[in-house]
Amino acid sequence: MGRREIRIVRLGELRQLVVGGLSNSSTVVSTDCSLVTTLILPCANVRTDEVPAKRRATETYRRESFANSSSADVTEHGVGGRLLRVPAVIGGTGTTISGRVLLASLLPAIRELLSMSSAAVGLSLTGFAIVVAFAHFPAGRLADALGHQLVLVSGLDGLAVGATLFATTIGSGQFVATLLVYGLGMGLYMPGAVIALSERCPDRRGVVLGLNSGSAQLGGIAASLLAVAVLSHTAWQDAFVPVLGLVVVLTAVLHLTRCGSYMASTVSLDARATVTRLFSNQSRRRAVLAAGLLMIAMEGATVFLPTFLHVAKSLPTAAANDTFALFLVVGLLVNPIAGRLADRYRPRLTAAVAVVVAVGGVLLLVVAGSQPVLVAGLVLLGVGIARFWPPFNAHLMAVLSDDDRGSQYGAARMCWIVIGSAGPAIVGTIGGAVDYATAFAALGVALCLTCVVLVDS
Repeated sequence: MGRREIRIVRLGELRQLVVGGLSNSSTVVSTDCSLVTTLILPCANVRTDEVPAKRRATETYRRESFANSSSADVTEHGVGGRLLRVPAVIGGTGTTISGRVLLASLLPAIRELLSMSSAAVGLSLTGFAIVVAFAHFPAGRLADALGHQLVLVSGLDGLAVGATLFATTIGSGQFVATLLVYGLGMGLYMPGAVIALSERCPDRRGVVLGLNSGSAQLGGIAASLLAVAVLSHTAWQDAFVPVLGLVVVLTAVLHLTRCGSYMASTVSLDARATVTRLFSNQSRRRAVLAAGLLMIAMEGATVFLPTFLHVAKSLPTAAANDTFALFLVVGLLVNPIAGRLADRYRPRLTAAVAVVVAVGGVLLLVVAGSQPVLVAGLVLLGVGIARFWPPFNAHLMAVLSDDDRGSQYGAARMCWIVIGSAGPAIVGTIGGAVDYATAFAALGVALCLTCVVLVDS
């Protein structure tokens, strides 16, 4: 009588299992979440010593790997859970970004109704940005130690509390405190989503990350439209009620499609060791530097583009805002395409090509003397920046260490956001001292440096 074995393999290994064959055996294959369980029934003509040593060693490794993995991240509730979970994670990214864009769109009304000075608002938003940036590393570390599920749901919980407080804000103190709470939720969720999607779909990493970036663009566009509608009919606080509703629904979906229980324990951040490992590799160092340089250009252009169009190109304020909306729409359309290109071609070089396109866009914006050239430059800039992030994230996830990828990604994201925060200061300083055309030319230099770093990696 042959020996009864339970073999657990990942879906990607099923083809090898079938092709390799299980001679003189009967197999029952059942799919459970993201795993395949193969039961080798007793067979009279099978001897265990006939199984090659290499195959036995491979099976032992697979069993040990499965035993050491986090069930909360490896499995989900069947096919339906898998179909719902990825869109829910992507939708959470768009919802998160929509709250941030709402803040920018509603800021004039918030300042007026809460009687806040420009300096107070500026300091509050700076605190918000700092909280978002410095929450990225703990998010990645917690994802490595406790699983993505806890990080994603904790981030959404923070967003829900923040949206609730925004919807009931009656004073400047509450507004500032709410900014910090919402920033914490956003800082936890964003890197957790990228890590979860990357590991959930390793063979289609570019596509899902492209959809994730497109969701962020869509969230920004929807938030802009929502802000206009709300301010036309009701108080600014009501704009956060739909955000709260979406967050509650997405939290429920992620909770229901989980597998396994939530893990909770004390986690050592070990920041110094993580940063040391991150920057010990040349490819990782160059990737972080490239992202930081591009963030300088992206943040500077995003914040000051309407001002540039109005002051340097003499567009009316309404026309400048409409043209800026085109920048967001282009990003929404391009992101999924960029993700597919990242899966088909080398992600690093695909990101470098995207930066070259963005450089061309900046050049046209600076020299534009007519409306068509201006629009063409804006489209190229939007295409270049939007095409950068899906292949870049795919490249970065490939060069990070497998054992603490989440921690390293969170630390890397924190670093490039901090570097990128200099972008608005650079544009504002040069624009005030010289002019905004020169300031945007400086952003073009940052983009050129980004391309050089990527190509030399």
